[in-house]
Amino acid sequence: MFKFSLIVAFIILLNSCALMGIFLRDNLHIKKVDQTSSINKINLKVDGVFVFDQEMNTYFTRNFLFLFRNGTCYYWGYGASNEEEKKYAEKLYFEQNNLPQSSPIGWGIYKIVSDSLHIEYWSSGFGTKYARNSLKGKVLNENTIQMDINKRELISAIFIYQPLKIKPDSTNRFVK
Repeated sequence: MFKFSLIVAFIILLNSCALMGIFLRDNLHIKKVDQTSSINKINLKVDGVFVFDQEMNTYFTRNFLFLFRNGTCYYWGYGASNEEEKKYAEKLYFEQNNLPQSSPIGWGIYKIVSDSLHIEYWSSGFGTKYARNSLKGKVLNENTIQMDINKRELISAIFIYQPLKIKPDSTNRFVK
């Protein structure tokens, strides 16, 4: 019983450390560069959020992509099996209007070249390191981005722009 308690305590400690952002993380390969001129050339709307929804039987997933003019991005998603879970997750990001500042998970950098979009961001890794993830896609028009994402299999996801009354701040301690 004592060994089991120690193992549980260790797992809780690791998860807490991961959420606090104190583990090592892979370097992002994209250099942070202001994207204002690229955004203006293609008239991309960035004063809101791009959203991709997918329903699978009784399970619902939603992915969010926040693009900031300074080259910073935030990519996040959730899964829910009922309306209550969906409302709770939505409230965290849209009613409170703040993005997590204590962990690098979801934060990253993006680059637009012509109509191509390349994103690198951190996710929770295995053990004590945050993993670098990469997404590539295409800006279809000012309101629509197509991204290739892996959801148990590679799918072409269509992210649709949704305006926000107040967009969250891009300031964080992870992307410099």
